[in-house]
Amino acid sequence: MGYTNSPMVAYTKLSPNHSGQRTHSIDRITPHCVVGQCTAEGLGEWFEKASTKASSNYGIDKDGRVGLYVEEKNRSWCSSSNANDQRAITIECASDTAEPYAFRDVVYQTLIKLCTDICQRNGKKKLLWLADKDKTLGYEPAADEMVLTVHRWFANKSCPGNWMYARMGDLAAKVTAALGGTAVAAPADDGSLSKGSEGESVKAMQTMLIACGFSCGPDGADGDFGKNTLAGLTAFQTAKGLTATGIYDAQSKAALEKAYAALPAPAVTACDASKVIAVAVAEIGYKEKKSNSQLDDKTANAGSGNYTKYARDFDQKYPKWYNGKKNGYAWCDMFVDWCFLTAYGYENALRLLCQPEKSAGAGCTYSLHYYKNKGQFHASSPKPGDQIFFGTSLDNSTHTGIVEKVTAQKVYTIEGNTSDQVARRNYALSNSRILGYGRPAYDAVQTAAPTTTAPAVSATDGEKSIWDTLMAFIGNAYGAAGLMGNLYAESALNPKNLQNTGNKALGMTDDEFTVAMDAGAYSNFVNDGYGYGLAQWTFHTRKAALMAYAQERGVSIGDLAMQLAFLCKEMEGYSSVLKTLKAAKSVREASDVVLKKYEAPADQGTAMQEKRAAYGQKYFDKYAGNASAPEQTGTAEIPFLVKVSIPDLNIRKGPGTEFARTGQFTGKGVFTIVEVSGNWGRLKSGAGWISLAYTTKL
Repeated sequence: MGYTNSPMVAYTKLSPNHSGQRTHSIDRITPHCVVGQCTAEGLGEWFEKASTKASSNYGIDKDGRVGLYVEEKNRSWCSSSNANDQRAITIECASDTAEPYAFRDVVYQTLIKLCTDICQRNGKKKLLWLADKDKTLGYEPAADEMVLTVHRWFANKSCPGNWMYARMGDLAAKVTAALGGTAVAAPADDGSLSKGSEGESVKAMQTMLIACGFSCGPDGADGDFGKNTLAGLTAFQTAKGLTATGIYDAQSKAALEKAYAALPAPAVTACDASKVIAVAVAEIGYKEKKSNSQLDDKTANAGSGNYTKYARDFDQKYPKWYNGKKNGYAWCDMFVDWCFLTAYGYENALRLLCQPEKSAGAGCTYSLHYYKNKGQFHASSPKPGDQIFFGTSLDNSTHTGIVEKVTAQKVYTIEGNTSDQVARRNYALSNSRILGYGRPAYDAVQTAAPTTTAPAVSATDGEKSIWDTLMAFIGNAYGAAGLMGNLYAESALNPKNLQNTGNKALGMTDDEFTVAMDAGAYSNFVNDGYGYGLAQWTFHTRKAALMAYAQERGVSIGDLAMQLAFLCKEMEGYSSVLKTLKAAKSVREASDVVLKKYEAPADQGTAMQEKRAAYGQKYFDKYAGNASAPEQTGTAEIPFLVKVSIPDLNIRKGPGTEFARTGQFTGKGVFTIVEVSGNWGRLKSGAGWISLAYTTKL
């Protein structure tokens, strides 16, 4: 047949990495995730190198531009399967750098259009997603059918990522609709899952449930449909008005995919140096073991046997990383590799370390040369996140570590296998043992803007910002002061405050712990029992909710504005406390209700009540002066416009949390307020009242 290329192509750089003309006609499309927000030019330059040994037919960059790298007539090197790529058009799509490897909307919309174009030019009227590897690979498409496949079926990879994997059915349906055909899906009984099911389909379901706020238990998306996943699924079915059968059938699948697709794409996560440093900091104090036991305990079974959890994880969980088993061998380089793996995931870590799979990268000299061969080895001028190498020559490196910070005279490191443990060290920059530094190609640091609608928090006056936020939410100076005094008693108004026992047990400062949390280097936040943040959230369900709230907004767990918005949202669930705060006639009255019914510490005695009320009185005197009555906000010029930036702002039947919810949400947008009562505004539409604490006045 005659082959053509897409007219959507905006950039062309043909790669030498292909096998020549196909041996099979085109009847498959395989979308991939790049694992990076690339440009069409950058991807073309990467595929142009013969050393890359990979390519794709097309690429879609972060702005939705299409690049052509291997003509459709030729077989690309993309999916780890010759048989697949001989018959598939492969498409690399710009994505987030961490699971679920989300695509920007412009990328996904371009993918739909490109797949439609590919089908049209190749005489296809339907694009099929059968959702099962064996069924798909055993299926022989009709002459007018194109079939979707995924890279993860042919290699130990996540590609195209759980974000795209969950949308494969949507992609097939939209392309088929654009072609004017009738969508064909896998039969319902093929897609049904129930307790005891295992595999990628279960993992995709779990990923969507968790993202939609339905827990699948402490193991998360592990691909095992157990009792916790059953509980999460039945809760979802109930919430969506479905029969709570506990069976993931076609109806439940459609509802979950719709809910998941409606979620905003997660903030782009950059592979920046701070994350691997945070992981390394969290490991300080880990001691080498004398035998192959108690490997996960930081200090137990200490000795000089070269046994560690780091080598154990590579041997058991990631057997393709090195060229053989490594537990019982010198482990300084394995510690570095483990930190990168933990911080960035498998594929990103290999890329940053310049290592191939099944490498000799457990050896310092080999690791040094992996950087050197990529042009990423520097003899001087270290930077945080570099891998430092020691030894007598470039061909005899004997030790390594991670650069934590650099001054004009010294380089500070975190190293494994230094005196049989993980520890901080520092050296003069002129130290003759330093051979140089491997420099991973980190992404530029990207800072996601907070999406909370709480009043802006001043970087120089957090205390005043806390007061302003609480006043806007409560509308009563006594209530704001009483709550603020309690927050001071709990955390000294420091949103990064970790309970002192946690500092001591974990060996981390407040800032180090917060960085470790943001980097994903500390995994026991929910269940560790240590208080954290403004309100010293301690109970596991409250900490889980705080963490999810921060992740949803793409900000640090220690972000002050986020914690204030979360506190206000959480306080709405403490209706009797909030009602008292709004009506309180003294700081003591407000302080006591927070102490006893919100914070509820072990010590609630008279002395503690007086102490916290005294803190609150100081804030009242400082910010409210001689005010003796609840502050009203009903004097605003009416009508006026407000902007809502969260999707789930409740609409109530009256101006306050004591009034019932209507069951509706505003959604994001701009709304007209025609009446104000306290800190509540009535919508012009007549739908009801909303809290103005979650809005921005325009």
